[in-house]
Amino acid sequence: SAVVFGEIHKALTATCRVIPQLDEEVDALLTLLEYETGLSFVDSDALLEACQKAADCIENVVASEAYNADATRDVPGGESDYEVVPNSFFDRNECDWRGRVQPLVAQSHYAEVERTARELEKVVLEDFWGLTS
Repeated sequence: SAVVFGEIHKALTATCRVIPQLDEEVDALLTLLEYETGLSFVDSDALLEACQKAADCIENVVASEAYNADATRDVPGGESDYEVVPNSFFDRNECDWRGRVQPLVAQSHYAEVERTARELEKVVLEDFWGLTS
C-alpha cells in the first residue's frame, strides 16, 4: 500500500540524514545491516547512495499525498468538479487509490477515470433530471 511505501520513504530519508552524522558507529551499523539483511555496503557513502536511490524510486511512483492515510480526491474546499455528482461520491469511491500513485505514472488510467466520471455525470443529468448536456 502507498502508506507502507510512505513509511519506508520516511525511514530512508531519516537514514540519509543520520548516516553523515555518525563516525565510528558506521562500521558497526554496516556489519549489523549485512548480518540482518544480507546486504553488504563498502562504506557509508555506498549505503547513502542506495538509500537515496530507493527513496527516489518511491518518490517517482508513489504520490507524496499518499503518505497521509487520509488522502482523497484533490478538490479544495470539498467543491465538486462536476455539476450534479457530489464530491463525496468520488471521495467515497476513489479514496482507496486516488492520490496514491503519481498521475504521470498512470496517465491513461487517470484519464479513463475522468472520462468515465464525465459519462456518469451525463447519465445522472439525463436519468435524474431529464436534461441532456
